[in-house]
Amino acid sequence: MRNLNRVELIGRLGREPEVRYTQSGLAVCTMSVATEHRTKKGSDWEGKTTWHNVVAWRDLAERASNLNKGDLVYIQGRLNQESWEKNGETRYTVKIIADTIFLCEELRKNEDGADRGWPDHDSSGFPQDGPDDDLPF
Repeated sequence: MRNLNRVELIGRLGREPEVRYTQSGLAVCTMSVATEHRTKKGSDWEGKTTWHNVVAWRDLAERASNLNKGDLVYIQGRLNQESWEKNGETRYTVKIIADTIFLCEELRKNEDGADRGWPDHDSSGFPQDGPDDDLPF
């Protein structure tokens, strides 16, 4: 059996993407993406935000530099764990190395610019309550 290391996220950029260049001229873009998970606590819903460090290389890094803080993005890539020593302690971080990045707002539009009619979402990214909320299923 083969191994699989694949991550897919849809979330919002928490800051402007930062582009740097290696000594050999390769573009590398780092960005922070927030995803939210909701759980029910009694009769209330509680949201928890998870922050993901994302890295894009080469042409993808150049294109990602055009994104803005707050953009809703789809990212597909792989997990990469890095470690280093600081004050005698080994520290770790996990990054997502992006293979694909899409701006989700662009996906919502038809070629003529008309909205596809996806459901409205509040600022948390979750569907707003609607008339079907009291359905038993």
